[in-house]
Amino acid sequence: MVDLVIIGGGPAGLAAACKAWESGLRDILILERDKELGGILNQCIHNGFGLHRFGEQLTGPEYAGRFIAMLKNTGVKVQLDTMVLEVTPDKKVHCVSKEYGYQIIEAKSIVLGMGCRERTRGAIGTPGTRPAGVYTAGAAQRYVNMEGYLVGRRVLILGSFPSVKSRENHFYYGHKQNRFWKVMADLCGEPVPETIEEKKKMLLAHHIAVWDVIQSCDIKGSSDSSIRNVEPTDIRRILAESQITRIYANGNKAGELYRKYQLPLTGIEATVLPSTSPANAAWRLESLCEVWRETIVLL
Repeated sequence: MVDLVIIGGGPAGLAAACKAWESGLRDILILERDKELGGILNQCIHNGFGLHRFGEQLTGPEYAGRFIAMLKNTGVKVQLDTMVLEVTPDKKVHCVSKEYGYQIIEAKSIVLGMGCRERTRGAIGTPGTRPAGVYTAGAAQRYVNMEGYLVGRRVLILGSFPSVKSRENHFYYGHKQNRFWKVMADLCGEPVPETIEEKKKMLLAHHIAVWDVIQSCDIKGSSDSSIRNVEPTDIRRILAESQITRIYANGNKAGELYRKYQLPLTGIEATVLPSTSPANAAWRLESLCEVWRETIVLL
């Protein structure tokens, strides 16, 4: 009989174990399914953790490391690489591990500290093989930050139709007040490109394709709301000849047009991002950069 079994060795489980020990409990066992403590913090390499608990900015692994160091000063027992299969009403924990085999652990008290994660493709019932190469954010973080795999190396960003200035310049996002190239520079960690050649070089270096949903249409000036008689671009051609794994729409109108004209042909959902157009004045450049940076992962 164990006084306290804590399921999950992430931030919640570690904090619960340290607090229980501090409060005088001495027979404590943590069950963690991963090969190391820390949980999801280990893949969150950005800072922003620890301000309330430790009074300083820490990355996820640093924050987890603080709790792990605290745990080492206690007598809390830990079983890693252990999968909990069932918790019964009479507080019996059924679990299995390579080291201990199948176990039934009786506990006086149980703390569930498993956290949460995105539902997988199987859990949301996405059929067929089309979703191959589509990852949850958590899976992508783990592959990249912990296991060193490069996933999702090609992205396609779609606008609706070129503005008057873009048509004059014969290149995308030609209006000086459009913030697309500033957002791209922030996303890529590059200086803001000035010439068409510099823009092409930056996009190619980071495996980004830029195109429009519409090939031709009737339009008044640069007003998306006036678009009529649409002839869509043949996006299937670029998808067939590239390694694109993600499609993003620059603004709601591009997303709406993509769903209407392209989605039935490609079968690939597009993620809609806030428009970089100067008409989208409600969004400041800093906010645009933050959302685009959090949504698009370039590898």
